[in-house]
Amino acid sequence: MLITDTAHRAICCSNAWSNSPLSASGKSKAQKVSRSLPVALDVLPAFGFAPIKLVSEEVVQAIAFGDVQGQPTIATRWNPLSRDASAFEAFASALDAYITASMAANRLPRIWVPHEGALRQLELLGHRYRNNQRATASLRRMGAQCRALMEEHNMKDSR
Repeated sequence: MLITDTAHRAICCSNAWSNSPLSASGKSKAQKVSRSLPVALDVLPAFGFAPIKLVSEEVVQAIAFGDVQGQPTIATRWNPLSRDASAFEAFASALDAYITASMAANRLPRIWVPHEGALRQLELLGHRYRNNQRATASLRRMGAQCRALMEEHNMKDSR
């Protein structure tokens, strides 16, 4: 399941309102507001995915990823226009390890993305690598996992 930045802040904070924006009330006081609030707190850890892409291109130059409560790992591509995808191997391994551990613990994987563009990048990675015979087995598995995450997200939106 994909979660929004607002939902992520609500989940990761002990006080669900602590990072909410403030709005003025009619009594000259500021009061906290939120666009969303979870019904129940989510189980952590959540896996973060934040791509950095070339402007006006659908090409990823770098990916920050990992446990959202820790320091991210950053994978960069020297030449993002090249067909060499070896820079994504670390991301593929980390995503697989996270999803495998989540499933072994009988809990749904939680993927945090900073914006809608990151969702499109996950979908694009899935599309490019899932059935790519020139990609390594780990990149094809990453592609299949990205597609599965996006299909789950799209099913949630169509309900």
